[in-house]
Amino acid sequence: MGLLPKLMNVAVCIGCGCDDLHACWDDNTQQPCHWTRVDYNIGRGVCSCCEDLVSEWDSGCREFQVPVEIAVSDVPA
Repeated sequence: MGLLPKLMNVAVCIGCGCDDLHACWDDNTQQPCHWTRVDYNIGRGVCSCCEDLVSEWDSGCREFQVPVEIAVSDVPA
């Protein structure tokens, strides 16, 4: 993970790559996703759309399942 998410205290979902500033859409609840597990110390978590990864998270897996890039243009000025 890059320095930017750490400086901004932003977590990124290990399943889909959404983050605190870019939530994904939960079709089941018809609302933006929310964290089911999150650790801001490492800047990673599992969102409600990726609940199938909760058991992996609970067993200690913190690795991204998809490539994640944070674009500088996405950062508020």
